[in-house]
Amino acid sequence: MNSTEKDSDRSEPAAAQPGYTQARGRARRQYLLASAREILNNKNIGDVSLQEISEHAGIPISSAYHFYGNKNALFAALAVDFGNELADVLASPYSADEVGCWEDIIDIAIDRAASWYAENPSARQLLIGGKASPDIKLSDRVNDERLGEIIEAAIAENFVLPEFENRREKFFYFIEMADLMMSLSEIYHGEIREEMVAEAKIACKAYLGSFLPKYLTRVEVTPDPGSMPQ
Repeated sequence: MNSTEKDSDRSEPAAAQPGYTQARGRARRQYLLASAREILNNKNIGDVSLQEISEHAGIPISSAYHFYGNKNALFAALAVDFGNELADVLASPYSADEVGCWEDIIDIAIDRAASWYAENPSARQLLIGGKASPDIKLSDRVNDERLGEIIEAAIAENFVLPEFENRREKFFYFIEMADLMMSLSEIYHGEIREEMVAEAKIACKAYLGSFLPKYLTRVEVTPDPGSMPQ
């Protein structure tokens, strides 16, 4: 992050262009979030202060407090960003060539999440570490509901998914089970270990298998008339 560019951004007159103040505010928030992410990649969450983040971002501490009342508020905003990133990862298409049964989608989703966490140590601290504040954990629980819906939809796109009582809640609980295994791995080992990923798969497939038969009828894909040979 170029401090000279940030300094010039802060010193430019607000009247220079319409909406400048709002744009500058958005930019400063992004600087703070990016700095928090970078610092948490290498430092324990309990040892990080809003002062350190603001200095790293080149933003006055008074402005940091204006945007985020404390470091946990900033971390909560960053957790939302992480939740959106993970949702995008899980929502990527599941190739029919890789999916023979619904359990394959569970395996692929867990592998994707594990790879994403491995590449984002700051996300591990906020989403599955043991030291995040209750507000951050609550925000992540809300996002987990969305992740459950994404996997439910992915299975329904590939297979005829039967209705059963509280189906949406069951998919949310499955996400929580996967989170628990990865959280234990992070807390005890400081990383996502392959054996814990395997445990997550076993637990999640066994749980959902209580409601779903192993093999579901595959959804028939109707060819696009425009792509059919004349």
